[in-house]
Amino acid sequence: MRDASVAMKRGWCPGVLRPMASGDGLLVRIRPRAGAFTARQLLRIALLAAEHGNGLIDLTRRANLQLRGVTEASLPALQAGLEELGLLDASAEAETVRNVLVTPFPERCGNAAGVLAMAGALEAALTSDPELWALPGKFLFAVDTMRGAALAAAGADLTLVTAESGAPVTIHLGERHAIWSCTSQIAAAIAAATEVARCIVRRTGGPCRATELTSSDLLAIQAILQRQPGFTPVFGPVANRTAATPTGVTIPDTADPTAGVAARAGPPPPPPGGPPSGAGGGG
Repeated sequence: MRDASVAMKRGWCPGVLRPMASGDGLLVRIRPRAGAFTARQLLRIALLAAEHGNGLIDLTRRANLQLRGVTEASLPALQAGLEELGLLDASAEAETVRNVLVTPFPERCGNAAGVLAMAGALEAALTSDPELWALPGKFLFAVDTMRGAALAAAGADLTLVTAESGAPVTIHLGERHAIWSCTSQIAAAIAAATEVARCIVRRTGGPCRATELTSSDLLAIQAILQRQPGFTPVFGPVANRTAATPTGVTIPDTADPTAGVAARAGPPPPPPGGPPSGAGGGG
């Protein structure tokens, strides 16, 4: 058993290792691997929910499952059962950063195996790099396809989009900007995406989502990607994610590279706190 002593308090983006107290007990959120649960996992999760909680299971907007009515006494046995299913992460921090939403229709690009492999590689990269654990708990990664673009309105902070097997991968930063890649190698796309995330952490201290990035932040990201092998970054608005390439550069060349932190200065955020019943939130 790992991290069983992690403090349980309201305001966390909950997980298996860091549950959230709610009106009906502890709320335990289970993240799937590469965007999907197996039939065996789902059957066992249903049994675990009845054995160690009140039997109620929520499906969240980010395709996670939430078990309700868990107690501090029943939590260790629940965690052990989920570990047997391969659904327990090495630490609460690694679990929290593994916010990866995957298209439910990977076959639409004719390369379902490649889409799922990219999702798995992204999760492995996120959980193995402690620097990325500083990202906010709501920072959402996504893996989508050009054809159909099922996750275009999901509100992801960073999305990897592929058209078909062998085609370039596009990285979308929030809903406003895209970074066009000229490589079809999964490893290169993952390396670039995680480097973007590291840049966000280094420039903002971590608690910043894509919608809060300044022009100078975007220029810094562009400079980093220009050094990535196989990448030609082009920033532009993402009006139509199914388009072949982004258009219209929106970053001023004269942006002050030191302005990022100052532009975000303001009153401190309110103290963390979840909804009274712990019902879902955005996770």
